[in-house]
Amino acid sequence: MTAEREKRTTPFRVVAGTLAAGVLVGAAATLVVLKGMGVPFDVSLHDASFRKFYLAYEDLRDRYYRPLTEQTLLDGAVQGMANATADPFTTYFPPADAKSFQNLLQGSYVGIGATVEKSGQDTVILSVQRGSPAEQGGLRAHDVIEKVGGQSVSGWSLDKVSQAILGPEGTRVTVTIRRPSENNRTWDVTLTRRRVTQQTVFSEMRDNHVGYLGISVVSEHTASEVAQALSDLKKQGARSIIVDLRGNPGGYLDQAVDIASDFIAKGRPVVKTEDRQGHQETMTSKGPGLDLPIVVLMDQDTASAAEILAAALHDDNGAPLVGTRSYGKGTVQDTQSFTDGSALKYTVGKWLTPDGAWIHGKGLQPTDAVEGADAQLQKAQALAEQLQRAGGK
Repeated sequence: MTAEREKRTTPFRVVAGTLAAGVLVGAAATLVVLKGMGVPFDVSLHDASFRKFYLAYEDLRDRYYRPLTEQTLLDGAVQGMANATADPFTTYFPPADAKSFQNLLQGSYVGIGATVEKSGQDTVILSVQRGSPAEQGGLRAHDVIEKVGGQSVSGWSLDKVSQAILGPEGTRVTVTIRRPSENNRTWDVTLTRRRVTQQTVFSEMRDNHVGYLGISVVSEHTASEVAQALSDLKKQGARSIIVDLRGNPGGYLDQAVDIASDFIAKGRPVVKTEDRQGHQETMTSKGPGLDLPIVVLMDQDTASAAEILAAALHDDNGAPLVGTRSYGKGTVQDTQSFTDGSALKYTVGKWLTPDGAWIHGKGLQPTDAVEGADAQLQKAQALAEQLQRAGGK
């Protein structure tokens, strides 16, 4: 997941060139189609550097052994440019994929409110959101989805199953469910899709005045959820906080800074960014900060914006990092959306920890290396209690 800038203003600009006179008409048509996608151009039809592009485009469009649409070729051209960076975090999203990516970062989507995963050949419901169509239809965690719309999903990828379940708001989808806990009872349930807002923050009070705060992704509304959860935990008497970032793939850079501001005193550095010219910018806490000891849980799937938060809490508060080495993604992306619904996500810089370290490809090293989810939580609990007794961070 990217450390995505919440304000995405950088345009995707293509400087188009020319061909010989014989292919100028085709070149102009290409530009018209690309402009229809919403791609802004600084056009010069007398630049020979683009001759190869236009010749390849026209040959494939007009002479390939089977018909290829202009959209297919242009999607491929943009995808090819993204691939040419050899950067796994620079990606072209076709419209459906762009929508899914946007939904993840926005923390909402139109569907039934169930999270699914693959277990062998089965598509298993991992969790059901409260108040969702899935819960109202009686679906539970560990149920197996056998069919969607009457079609068996055996052998389908997880993405294909998800896309079949998702759809326009107000439409209905019939899902065939098998429940292993009830002798593999199987039945059909028809659910009405609606917008579901994903809860990204989970909190609870644990023993000995330890507050637990789990953050699953850094979406558009995560900072406000964190602020509310911290307020609730303090009212319940929390004297230390466990921040669980395990499995968090990241999200918005600005939201990570806002979340860190709830823990770090105003004006203190949270993260540094560096552009292609080497210019650095330090993003600081907006406050109010938190005068309680903090312990961070992380694992190999803690990435990007989640790593920014973990590093900031460690560098500023001295928060122990419990678990395993984090993912190691130290770059920042912007996203340009096109009018046809597609989008280009591309790397615009890198981020550094407050102490100036670039963790890309290396990850954050735990201060307390612990394997196993239960053992990690037990260690975090023990450290949180120990920090309470020590009377500080």
